[in-house]
Order: sequence, then structure tokens, then C-alpha cells
Amino acid sequence: MTGKCDLPCPTERLVEMMFGQKITFGKRPSFPLGNKILELNHLTLRDWRLELKDLNLQIHEGEIIGLAGLEGSGQQLFLKACAGLIRPKSGHIHIGNREMTGQPYSRYLKEGVIYISAGRLEEGLIPGMNLMEHFALMDRHPPFWVNWSKVKEIASQRIHEYKIRGQPFSLVEELSGGNQQRMLLSLLPRHSKILLLEHPTRGLDLESTNYIWQILSNRSQEGAAILYISSELDELLNHSHRILVFFNGRVQILKTHLVTGTQLGEFIGGKGFESYP
Repeated sequence: MTGKCDLPCPTERLVEMMFGQKITFGKRPSFPLGNKILELNHLTLRDWRLELKDLNLQIHEGEIIGLAGLEGSGQQLFLKACAGLIRPKSGHIHIGNREMTGQPYSRYLKEGVIYISAGRLEEGLIPGMNLMEHFALMDRHPPFWVNWSKVKEIASQRIHEYKIRGQPFSLVEELSGGNQQRMLLSLLPRHSKILLLEHPTRGLDLESTNYIWQILSNRSQEGAAILYISSELDELLNHSHRILVFFNGRVQILKTHLVTGTQLGEFIGGKGFESYP
């Protein structure tokens, strides 16, 4: 069949039905950004499903970048490459002035790059261990004997600071999803330069979501760059300086203040890639 047919309902209504809510603008970060901290030059990535070609991007200190797209469109592939967990097919990754292409994740860690997966108990925390034991494991230069009194003191401080509803001896699997996410963030080293997050608020209630973003906003104001995957359009629009939309092996960079919720939903569906400035 040829010719153009009209949609049975307005585009705005279609986007609302797709994502379960009407998308509105929110308050976006407004503080000044710092120096360039992450640079990708002609980066090409490939896995068994797709290939992302010739990506060029500069990210600055304090910048928050949202990654949008249908599940499996390349967001996780991109994020893992930025952490050194996946070796690029070609191109270069620089952190500051350091060439990092092909380096292992341990080297990225030394440069202040932290990756937090969406699976809080599968890849982030360790079931069967309590909060205090997690903090003991985070010591980069552990002594021969663990000073459990000191570790308990650190755990109590972090539990209070991050408002975790648990005790030093609480098992991580006993915490709610929101408290598990707070626990993960409480384990982040203070010197972290780049935070790479998969769905940081997925499945959380509104109170926990707002608190997680308060923590992340504070980190960005301290100079950390944040890249995060989200399927929530309002979250992407409210918290990002820029949004990278992934579709069918292509990536579109959107300036948040120039795109509406309807347009973002259309981009996720593949419409408008060629016409966007």
C-alpha cells in the first residue's frame, strides 16, 4: 500500500499511551559545567545483536547525560564500553588526557570511573553479607586484620548519611529496593569522577527516587559526570543536560532544552533522526 495515512489519535496521546503518562517539562540542572572529562572519538562498538558506528562525544565535569531507547538498542553496550567492560571494535576513549582504549575495568576504577548495574543483588551487592561486611570489602588498601569496630563506625555513618533503613548487621537482601540502591551509592568512593548507572531508580517509590536524584545531583555539582540509562521520559527530561537516543544502531544527541516529551518519545521510536539539527 502506498500513500500517507493519518494516525487514529494525536501523537501526544500515542506517546502517553506508550509510556503510561503525560510527559511534561521539569527543572533541569543549571549549574556551570567544568572541564572535559570523557571523550569518545570515532568509537565503534559491536555485540551479537547490533553495531554502533563512529560515535563522537565530549562530556564535561558535572554533566548529566541520559541514555534513552527501547531495551536492547545499545545503551548498555555504550555504557559498558565507557567503563572498560567491553573493548571497542575501533576508535578511542579518553578520560581527561589519558588514552584508555582497551584498558581493563581495574584501570578505569583507578581513574575514578564507577559502573553500577541494574541488577542490585545480581551484580551490585552480595546476598548473604551484611552492610558492615560490604564496607569492609570497599577498603582499597585493606590491613591484614579487619578492624571491625572501625568498619562498624563507618557503616553507621554511611547508614545515617544516606538514610538507609537498616543496621550494620542487616543482610542486604533484607533491604527494600530503594534502600539497596542507597546502599550501592553509599559504597561509591568519594573521588569518583564518572558514574555510569543502569536504571538507577527502576522499581523505586517516589520518595526513594527523589532521594537518589538528590544524591546524584550533589555528586554532579561536586564535579562528577553522570551517564545513566532510563526508560522514564520525565526522568530523562527533568535531570539531563543532554539525552542520547539509541535506535537501530544509530545514536542521536538531543539538547534537553530543545526537545519536548512528545519528540523524545518519537525519537525513541525511530522518528525524526534525520531532521533533528
